[in-house]
Amino acid sequence: MSYSRTRMTLIVAAFLAGVMATTALSAPKAVTLSSRLDNLVVDRVRGTSSVVAGEFKFAAAPANYAEASISFIASRPDLFNLRDAGNELKLLRQETDRLGETHVRLDQVYQGLPVWGCQKIVHFRDANTIYMVAGQTIPTPRVSTTPKVASSAAEATASSSVKSAIGTEPVKTSSELMIYPDNGTAKLVWQVVVSGVQSPTIKWRVFVDAVTGAVVMQYNDVKEDGPTVSTGIGVGHKPYTIQTYQFGLDYEMLDASRPMFVPPVSNLQGVITTYDNRTGQLYLDPNRDNVFDDDSAMQAAVSAQAFAGLTYQYFMDAFGRNSYDNLGSGLTMTVHYGTNLNNAYGGGGFIQFGDGDGINYLPFSGDLDVVAHEFTHSVTEYTANLIYTFASGALNESYSDFFGKMVDSNNWLLGDDIRLTTPGFLRSMQDPHQGPNPARFPFGYQPAKMSEWQDLPYSNDNGGVHINSGVPNKAGYLVANVIGRAKAAQIWFRTLSMYLTPDADMNFWSSMTQQAAKDLYGFPSPEVAAVVDALDSIGFSLVFAVPTQIVPLSAQLGAATDTTISITSYRNESVIIESVVSARGKLNINGTIPQSIPSGGTATYTVSFNGATGYTTCDVGAIFDTVVITTSSAAQPTMLIPVEVNL
Repeated sequence: MSYSRTRMTLIVAAFLAGVMATTALSAPKAVTLSSRLDNLVVDRVRGTSSVVAGEFKFAAAPANYAEASISFIASRPDLFNLRDAGNELKLLRQETDRLGETHVRLDQVYQGLPVWGCQKIVHFRDANTIYMVAGQTIPTPRVSTTPKVASSAAEATASSSVKSAIGTEPVKTSSELMIYPDNGTAKLVWQVVVSGVQSPTIKWRVFVDAVTGAVVMQYNDVKEDGPTVSTGIGVGHKPYTIQTYQFGLDYEMLDASRPMFVPPVSNLQGVITTYDNRTGQLYLDPNRDNVFDDDSAMQAAVSAQAFAGLTYQYFMDAFGRNSYDNLGSGLTMTVHYGTNLNNAYGGGGFIQFGDGDGINYLPFSGDLDVVAHEFTHSVTEYTANLIYTFASGALNESYSDFFGKMVDSNNWLLGDDIRLTTPGFLRSMQDPHQGPNPARFPFGYQPAKMSEWQDLPYSNDNGGVHINSGVPNKAGYLVANVIGRAKAAQIWFRTLSMYLTPDADMNFWSSMTQQAAKDLYGFPSPEVAAVVDALDSIGFSLVFAVPTQIVPLSAQLGAATDTTISITSYRNESVIIESVVSARGKLNINGTIPQSIPSGGTATYTVSFNGATGYTTCDVGAIFDTVVITTSSAAQPTMLIPVEVNL
């Protein structure tokens, strides 16, 4: 099945200008003081809005944020395309961040069934004000929820499909009925999880059409890092300090020194542990001298234990996050996984490390950024829960790379402490075209900008999750290189934890990254400018072809109406607005032309529609036009702002 959703949701004025429109909204009863719509981004694949931003004030602080969030969405079916939001949205969780802002994350359901990957997050600036609703949902489905295919048949189909990919490895299955958005079409499916009976690296999600019995989609949900090659030996002789636990005369690789630890230790709550995959046993010191140096096979465990502790502490110190789930759950690691395996796997608080082949790689636990990478997969799972396919999967991989290099901040190379052969690393965030296997990609190892993005089928690297991650990786490097790793990390973490939803694409990610930067550092600011310039550098300013940032304008037959658009320079340059015209001649536009806008400055124009002449009752409905803006900016010479008049 082909998949090209990556570039479908386009943000036209994200870099030179943020386009804001002030219109009258038909407010719900709860929103009585004022409402202002500043930004609307329409997801044309799903057929609903992905970003609704502005200022929506309540007359009084809501007693229940979740109920207020659902009530607000229900009041605007024109924006959110849900017929019964009260029954189609379910609270997942509510968080208040360090800025005092509250974020309500809602899962979409239909007749009690989950809608795969669909969430909306309602963002409250304060107790009285919603400033944004963002995320991916689909219009209310029009499908029967009664399956024609039994769950047992779906599980058999899924098991057979997975075994054709993995061989004879024994598996077990579980199934759940849900709605699956398939390129604009809602389908009733069985989601079948096919797990390995013995192997923790088998956890396939297979979506079987509950009407036809066909496999709609499948992928392995175990997050892996890097290519699989063959054979391996132990880690080199690097000394580390590790946290262990003493039981009488025995010392075990169990870290109970972190704030997440919940006594008694026998319950293993909030601890970091390292196991030997060959024996299934927790590592302990054989000669009881409290020095874990007894054999070379133990080196992989020492590195894993030391680096997991450093990674936990980084997330606690930088973001106040208590373990990967922010609930203080323990972390379990296993070394010597597989035979001579050049790979590592992470998710759900578990990490398995291969030993490497001794020719190309040392054991994968021997590099701090690899351990932090795998830990971050669990962080992602408990924040945005980015689906591990296509664009969202590439973002999933990129966040692990990014925070891997925040914890291990000596350079921008991934895996440089375990790669034995040229070029001496797995990936480069500074230059994604560099890597150990140029043959895997025509011009290098990974793309570094959107024009190089590879639209791959899910059968190829889950849609290119390890290939296309080079694009957001490059942006992360560029931002950190300008404002420093610490500030960049705050922006990246806020985007991941507060704004992204499971099926986020690259355009949604770029928009939310800018929003996070504005939240933390204000606008205009050097930090926001760094984000905008980085996104510009990887290719977002070149997206004009299919504008989807729509300005709504309500009008009555026989009367004139208008709205105001503001064009703000987000870049570190002065820009001249050279012309602002109506493409189809249905709008009148008034304002100063030409007009110079300094960095951080704003130009305002009035867009009016005259329904008093030239229109009859036959014209009632939607009337479309586009505002075409030409500028002196080389990066953003033309902006197209679609306007929809509801006559």
